[in-house]
Formats: sequence, C-alpha cells, structure tokens
Amino acid sequence: MKKRMKRPVEYTDGMTHLLIKTKLAQQIALAVEGCSLSDELGDGSRLKMPWDLETTQSVANWMVPTLSPMLRDYDFIGRFEPYVHQMKICSFLTSNKRGFCLADMGTGKTASVVWSLDYLFKTSRIKRVLIVGALSNMKSTWEEEFFSINPLYRVALLHGSKEDRESLARSTAHAYVINHDGVEVIQDTLLAMDFDVIVIDELTAFKNDKSNRFKALFPICQKARYVWGLTGTPMPNRPDEVYGQIKIVRPQNLGTISAFRFKEMVMRKHGPFTWLPRFDSAETVRQYMQPAIKIEKQEVLTLPPVNHTYIEVPLTKGQELFYKELKDHKFVGNDDVSISAVNGGALMNKLLQVATGAIYNDDREAMKFDVTPRIEKTIELIRESRAKSTDPIKGKTIVFAPFRHTIMLLEEALAPHFNIAVITGDTSAKRRAEIFYSFQTEGEIDVILAVPRTMSHGVTATAASTIVWFGPVTSNETYQQACNRIDRPGQTQEMFIHHLYSSPVEQKLYKTLRERKVSQADLLNLYNDFIRGI
Repeated sequence: MKKRMKRPVEYTDGMTHLLIKTKLAQQIALAVEGCSLSDELGDGSRLKMPWDLETTQSVANWMVPTLSPMLRDYDFIGRFEPYVHQMKICSFLTSNKRGFCLADMGTGKTASVVWSLDYLFKTSRIKRVLIVGALSNMKSTWEEEFFSINPLYRVALLHGSKEDRESLARSTAHAYVINHDGVEVIQDTLLAMDFDVIVIDELTAFKNDKSNRFKALFPICQKARYVWGLTGTPMPNRPDEVYGQIKIVRPQNLGTISAFRFKEMVMRKHGPFTWLPRFDSAETVRQYMQPAIKIEKQEVLTLPPVNHTYIEVPLTKGQELFYKELKDHKFVGNDDVSISAVNGGALMNKLLQVATGAIYNDDREAMKFDVTPRIEKTIELIRESRAKSTDPIKGKTIVFAPFRHTIMLLEEALAPHFNIAVITGDTSAKRRAEIFYSFQTEGEIDVILAVPRTMSHGVTATAASTIVWFGPVTSNETYQQACNRIDRPGQTQEMFIHHLYSSPVEQKLYKTLRERKVSQADLLNLYNDFIRGI
C-alpha cells in the first residue's frame, strides 16, 4: 500500500470538503462557488471548500495554500515510491495553473511533474504538453522519466533540422520535448498546436525578456492554461534575473513594471558600471515570484557527505612568463587605463585560459601552454577515486574544464590511462544519452570529460564519487549545477569535489562560486588582485 503524507488541513463529510484557516476566508466564501464560512472558532477565519480540483485552483488563485485532490485520488504509479516532498510538489503544481517550482537540484522535480501530468491526463483535463529544457535533458531526463512512470505515454523529442522538428511536432504524442533555443526554430508550428501545459525546465534560461528564446516562447505560454517554471537557482547571479522568469510564467504579477524599473527595485547603482543587491531584494523577489514552492535538499534528503578540497599545482615556465607580461603591462590598475566591471569576466577568462592550457586570440586561434602538473594531478585523483571502490559501477570521475581547447588537450592526455567519454556543445543528444547510460551502468566509461555548461542541468551521474575541476568557471549557476550532478538521490558514496588552482585568484574564485556570489564586479576585483599580486 502506498504511503500517504500527513495533510495539514482538516477534512469533513468523508473527505469531500476541506476546512482551511485563512484571513481571506470571508472574501473567498463570497467569490468562489461552493465555498462557505465554518465559524467554529468565532473569528470568521475558517473556510469550508469542496475538495475538487476546480475549487482548489480557484482558492489557490488567492495565494492561499491548499491541497490538491490528487493526494486523495491518485495512486503514484511507477518504479519508485514518492518522497513526501515530491507529493507536496505534485499538490502545488496541480493546484496552481501558473507557478514556480523552486525545489533544489536533486529533489526529484522531474518525477513530480510527470506524476502531476499523469493525474491531469487521467482526469481528462489536458491532452497535449510541451516541455522546454536543456538539450542534455531531453532524452536522459524527460523521456526516461515518462517511461519510468508510465511507458504508455508517447513522447516526441523535437530535435534535429527544422524539417525534422516540424515532422516530429506533427506526430501524435502526449508530450513534446524541445530544447530552449529550438522553440524559435519552429515557433509557428508550436503556436498552432495549442498546448494545454507548458513546462519550462531550467527556467533561468529565460531570465532576459529581450532574448530571442524568450520572445519565441512567450506567446506560446500566453495561449496555454498551465505554465510551470522549474529551477533550483532562480537568482544565480543577481536578483533582477528573476524578471524574465516571472514575466514568462506569471506576467500578471508584474503588471506594467518594466525590466529596468524592477532592477531598480531589487538593486542599487554603485558607481558607473556596478549594481549591488538591495538589503530587501530577497523579500521583493519572493513577493513577485508567486505562487511558488521551495524545497531545500538538506531538509528532505539524507545523502553521503561532500568533501571540497583545493589543490595547488605549480605553474609551468611558459605560464609564469605570460602572467608576468600581463602584470607588467598592467591591463588593469594603472592611472591611464579604465576597465569597467563589464570587462571583468573577459579579463578573468584570459587568466583561466592560460591556467588551463591555451589562450585564444581575436581570431579564436589558441596559443598552447604546458599544463603537465595539472594533468598529472588529475590522473592521480581519478586513480584514487577508482581505488576506493570495489564496485565496477561506482568510484567513477567527472572532470570539468571550462574551455573546449582544454577538453581536447585533456582527452589526448587521459585516453591512454582511462576509458573516457567527452561531452561538449557539439555532442548530440543521442550520444549524450548513450554516455550517461554507460556511465551509470556497467558500461566501459569510467571518466566523463566535459565542458561544465553541457552537463550542468538535469543529469544524474551518481556512479561518480569524484569531480575534478581542472579550472574554474565564472558562472555561479553553472558551477552549482555541475557539482550537483553527483550530489543527488541514488548517491551511496562519500563524495569529493577537487578544485585545482595555480594562483590565489583561482582559489578565491572557487570559494566565491561556492558562496554563489560571483558578479562581473567580483571578477574585475579578482583580476585587480591578480595585477597587484594579492
């Protein structure tokens, strides 16, 4: 028998009605059909409501937390029992036609969405769903989750050429899955399909309401009855990044507020190029990003410990000489040159390119550097991870490198020692799925070498107990998401995340990433620290 979660409301009449305490009880009783006051407490705060989905959704429109009848009527099918927090997510999604699921990475958002869709399909409330997400998640996350819960569902992966996508969109399916930038390719076709539900996975991809991907998806969302936005990191860098996310899911929350006006509400200008969060920015974001459900991973899951280490490796002669040239020319920090915070990321990237093996000129040609100490340390860490495990499926390693040229360099160096697979932006969705399956099972692959942004969303890689950062990235979201590929349900091993660095600036950047505090201004300050030799 399935376990049911404890429900924080009272039931009447054989669980056909709910009693909810809310300050809005009198207003809701007048506005929502079937609702009435139950004045047992004498203060007019108890609402009696029919426990059906339509009434539940009407009450939820008042931003009053309630429970979906899904918890009473639905048998959570599939291979796995739901966690209590997943049942809460299902209740939230089916109660709110438009809302934000802000559950942490690794808390099972995908399964919760599929269960919710299964309930709505089975109660004949929806017929067609569009899921918009990262390319790497299309097959390995969404298609597999549908199959795991109900293999009878037909899932169409809209990927390939424009003609292929349109052909697949015309096929008969329950759910259509497309990558973020794929919507623009076949927008007209998708507009004509009249989807009942739009699920936007990794919602932060739509933080900029001026981007082409936003403009392509927005009118499709306007036509849908349900729009659910999913992200564990709604503010990866700055509080104003939620503007586009709110606008695409709940535009009514913003009214006539422009992106710039919202930025002024949550940030303050500090100098000609720098904006800093206001002290009350989190509360402002919370008020506008509603309705929302937030699940903290550490509060609902017990996972093995994660150990973060910072390992210094020496610079080679060529790297030292180049760094000296950078400092001697003082590209930042003298009285004659003014560099804005906007340039901070580009300048830091130059440092990181040198640290990880190659710097690019304006023609995208790479000047190579010897990084033998980093490579040797990486090989040592991979072997240590393998030696700790007697299980052939466990003790594997993911190596993250921020630049494609570094990936090529590492592939050549690691291939003689390990069975490796490489994932970059050029890796097809089919090949990615094959790699993840082999990695998670008894396949030959024991090391994945990847550009972090290509593996930073929706991927489960719990066969790995070790991540090696060959060099840091400059994005909070990419770093946090990439680290969470191993720190998620199904993990049984103690985890190690190793950060390789050759300068104090790299070490500071890693620690700033862990604190989720990297901004363009921070990158500029770190570069200035490098110039001053701090």
